[in-house]
Amino acid sequence: MAVDSAQIGIMLGVFLVLISVFFVRKPLPVSAMSAFPACWAGTSSEQVPLKVIAIGDVHGNLGALLETLHQAEIIALNSAGSPMCQWKDNLLQTAKHELLLVQTGDIVDRGPDAPECWQCLKHLQDTAPAGVNVVR
Repeated sequence: MAVDSAQIGIMLGVFLVLISVFFVRKPLPVSAMSAFPACWAGTSSEQVPLKVIAIGDVHGNLGALLETLHQAEIIALNSAGSPMCQWKDNLLQTAKHELLLVQTGDIVDRGPDAPECWQCLKHLQDTAPAGVNVVR
């Protein structure tokens, strides 16, 4: 499988952010700090574990996006038992961590459900409960 320079750039960028957040633990630039929980940005004395879910290359496939989010146990099921673009009720109530959902790109470049994929990720970002951050 060939990897182009854009894919390498995305992977390198995500890798550098994760290294900064998990190992260096220095405050991120102000523009990046709004995307990460305060406990990892150096503004809290008590650190809470952070669960990171990174998704890339959606390519307009809403079914695959929803199934991936469902497998990560962060979205709800509808009455028919299918995943839907809605946060799971009480997502973090029993969890001992915060959540960071990162979507690295290629949301709408092809595929039958490109607009729906964009709308789903936008909806999740707009309706994220406290303790959940979405970067896309």
